[in-house]
Amino acid sequence: MISSDLLRYRIDYKNKKIHPLLCPLDNNSAECQLSKKIIEIFNDCYNNKSSKEKLNYMTKLLEHTYKDYKLVRGLYSILEKKCTFKSVFEDDRKTDVHNNFNFSSKKDAVKKLTPADVRRMVFEESALCNVATTESKRNEIIGSVSNKLEIDTGTTLRLMWSDLEENTVIYNFDSPDPLILLFQYNVSLIQTLLFNCLKIEIKIDSSKSIGLIWKEILRQVKRLGLMYWLEINPDKTGKIICTVEGASNVIKLTERYGNSIAKLVPLIFKADNWSLKADILKTTNNGNKTIYDFEISKSLYSDKISFETLKASISKYDQPIGGKNNAEKRANETVYNTKSTTNNDLLFMDNFENNSAISYDSNIEKTFAQKFELFSTGWSIEREPEPLISKSRTAFISDFILTKHENKVMVEIIGFWTSEYLERKIQKIAQVTENYNNDNFYMILIVNFENLTMYETNHTHHLSGIKNRSNVLIISYKNENIPFKEIIPFLKAIEKKYMDKNFEDKIDKNKVLQEINAILNEFRGSPMTHITLRDLNETIKSNQKEIDPSFDLEEIVENNSEFKGLIEGIIKSHGLIIVKETIFKETSVKENCKELRDKKIENLKDACDFLTIKRISERIQIDLLIFMGFKIFWNGLDYSESKVVFSEQ
Repeated sequence: MISSDLLRYRIDYKNKKIHPLLCPLDNNSAECQLSKKIIEIFNDCYNNKSSKEKLNYMTKLLEHTYKDYKLVRGLYSILEKKCTFKSVFEDDRKTDVHNNFNFSSKKDAVKKLTPADVRRMVFEESALCNVATTESKRNEIIGSVSNKLEIDTGTTLRLMWSDLEENTVIYNFDSPDPLILLFQYNVSLIQTLLFNCLKIEIKIDSSKSIGLIWKEILRQVKRLGLMYWLEINPDKTGKIICTVEGASNVIKLTERYGNSIAKLVPLIFKADNWSLKADILKTTNNGNKTIYDFEISKSLYSDKISFETLKASISKYDQPIGGKNNAEKRANETVYNTKSTTNNDLLFMDNFENNSAISYDSNIEKTFAQKFELFSTGWSIEREPEPLISKSRTAFISDFILTKHENKVMVEIIGFWTSEYLERKIQKIAQVTENYNNDNFYMILIVNFENLTMYETNHTHHLSGIKNRSNVLIISYKNENIPFKEIIPFLKAIEKKYMDKNFEDKIDKNKVLQEINAILNEFRGSPMTHITLRDLNETIKSNQKEIDPSFDLEEIVENNSEFKGLIEGIIKSHGLIIVKETIFKETSVKENCKELRDKKIENLKDACDFLTIKRISERIQIDLLIFMGFKIFWNGLDYSESKVVFSEQ
């Protein structure tokens, strides 16, 4: 952040709006040229061990050149915070640059002296020789101390005051990229404007980890002692608006409160899309206080505050432009690019970049995610989705969200915690389920067995309210063993309910049935022996361009008993057989059965290998063998040790 006196802004008095004057992230802009110049000044002072006084002098010259004091000093203040200033005698950097101190004696003792030591020696000498009341007496005292140190008087004088701020040198400095400096300046400008913020509305949207971003923001809000509430955006997006306020007496504590608000900005900028709306309190020249509207969004200021624009601009600048002559010219200039990015730049990028890598708060969450994927349910799983709003307008961010078609199922895993924590958690979930009391809201609550048992014994009010809801599944787990045998049927029931209710709205049922009849009629006269529902699905979607892209024949047959019966009727009318998701010609099934019996195949693995040669999917081989009349005698799960025997019944 920069100080309030360096804030650059424009006020629209007619509409009572305030706009910060941000810098474009453009390599050819005047602001970028200024950024390069001021970085060069810092680099020169660092490399030459020039004093801070000279650094300030060179910066003042830059102010006269660019005639924008606030911008120059704003960039200066950001760079200054990247530096460590020390006395030149504390600077132990290994350089070949002379440090401007003329040591003729080379004594180790002299090199270990600090400015405070030299001043003490001068004052002690002054006490012995009486106080210096004249210039000659002063020179005599300085000369006496210099003789003892075996250095010249000029060095003694410089050494005495080398620890004053204006005499310090830059001990450590990581030169940033000019565009990164401008980006940091823009962020700091927005933060400084928010120093006088009374209230702020936050909207964010992100393709990944939106819940994680919200969690970071809301944790910071609580840590800073701010108040917030959530509500659904009335526009068609249905996204969440977070309104943040501070102390009740905001007029008195506005800057302290605004300082806390400003710390939220880097977290908000992590989202793919964001927008801010704030009330800014400003004091006019006549002493009156006026509230101005401040609005900013990533989409409207993409050329000034977008992290993607920043990275693209740096990458573009890294490419040689204008052929060989320009490349040679740039080789002799100070070049900044992503390949030479400093550690500070990397830390800065980490602050604004949305890390999409999945992280888990516990092993049980990681176990759930990994095992759920193995079931191949067709449901997508996402970590920490957008918050739900409780009845008290606070946020509830579930551990996962499962999505399929238009169905969304929240999953919350509660490990072993104290009874007080569990009570608060259950109360919040009860408020959420009450606030989302509709047929499209589903939740799976997975609770540690010991916790659930303890809670059911001592607290029943809130839990019973959740248990009575058909759209909420509450299960327990032990030793990180999650009972998926209860979760999968719950999801299947949601799919069936959705298909029964919605699939006929998305397709012309009679037209689809006619298409299936035509495809099977053609299949019956072809040399093919079998066809899958997936094959039918692709052919239907290819022939009927107007059909919904989410149309899935397998899923419809699995979840809609009426439609399944109609399709089975068509299959039977063509003299065909369906086994799971595959349709066979009856003659081919009989031929395969006869060949298996004639070969006297009794080993299950050999039987499956035979069907594989016939290009029959492994997914249905066991079901087909049973359909053909074979009994399977399992010996564990090893196919090679299991037997198949044809039953005459």
